[in-house]
Amino acid sequence: MSLEQAIEKLTAAVEANTAALLKSGGSASTSTGKAETKEKKTEKYEAKHTKDEMMAILSELKKKAGGDAEVPKKIIKEVGGADKMADINDPAKIDAVYDAAKKKMSELEEGGDGL
Repeated sequence: MSLEQAIEKLTAAVEANTAALLKSGGSASTSTGKAETKEKKTEKYEAKHTKDEMMAILSELKKKAGGDAEVPKKIIKEVGGADKMADINDPAKIDAVYDAAKKKMSELEEGGDGL
């Protein structure tokens, strides 16, 4: 295929696309419009706590529990959905684990059993 033939073929394709676009009413934003709508619906989660804060409170919880590592491990597993706190990277889960650890510390201070 020569260069001239390739140009003619591409020109025909562009003309066909233009005709199809004009026939559909000139609306070419169907796919981009959907992507924009989806982006607007799924706003980015704004974390309240950092991973370091979560790790610090879990360490503090272990101390409050008398060195019992099972107390924070249970929160990591049940709330964070992970085996190790280092595996928790989702900001929403970090916040949930932090909040659960904070709640458990309050229960331990009050002498409750909790989780």
